Amino acid sequence: MKKLFNFNKTAKLTYEELQKRKKWMKRRSFLLAFFVLGVNAYAWFIFIAKANLSVSSNVVSWDVSFSDGTSQIQNLDIQTDDLYPGMNPYTKTITITNSSDVKAEFSYRINQITVLGEDVDLSNYTEEQALEILQNTYPFEFQIATSKTLLDEHDQLDFSVSVHWDYEATDTSKSYYRLTSQYRFDPSVVYYTLNGGDYIAQTGLTEEQFQANQTNLYLEKDDADSFFGARCSQYVEETGNPCVNFHLLLLVSQRNA
Repeated sequence: MKKLFNFNKTAKLTYEELQKRKKWMKRRSFLLAFFVLGVNAYAWFIFIAKANLSVSSNVVSWDVSFSDGTSQIQNLDIQTDDLYPGMNPYTKTITITNSSDVKAEFSYRINQITVLGEDVDLSNYTEEQALEILQNTYPFEFQIATSKTLLDEHDQLDFSVSVHWDYEATDTSKSYYRLTSQYRFDPSVVYYTLNGGDYIAQTGLTEEQFQANQTNLYLEKDDADSFFGARCSQYVEETGNPCVNFHLLLLVSQRNA
């Protein structure tokens, strides 16, 4: 009887030990599976991210930097409060460096433009169309230039944005500017309508007619200069904010060989 008791006790201890080991193995297997799942998920993400590339190695170096000559930047924000007719032209140049071992393509997007505290909606236009609209609306001009758009491995390009406001219109097509909602009626100013490429003066225009047809009216450059020059100075003084905020997103994407 004593031997049987010892045998049963030993069997019970062995069974309990096996159960503990079994639980430990389950936990270990679960943790291992979780780790493998995590690694696979990460590897899948990397694979998808690089799926459109044609590379000879498993690791792709992707190193692109943006510099304004003094520091590294991530986007470009042009703020102008010293804006007036005859201003000294302002230019900001960004050097984009591709230090990676894959080719790249550069593009930009006009993210936001705010004039006198109001956002300019250009969401339905391409960047080229948006710049043209701005140049036909405001007497100050934004110009964007890039030395190239394709970057080879370990290559650079220069991207620049300039703002200028000439006293006189050097381009006759820029002698008139379409009114925005920011204009206020001024009986001393001559307003124009555009008809078949000709600007027709609207003499005796009343304030009611102005309000009803404002966005289809135009001003000569001198009057547009006077309005925006005075309003910009007033806005900066009253709010402490820049007269114009021009925000660009600079985009570099990997390119197939």
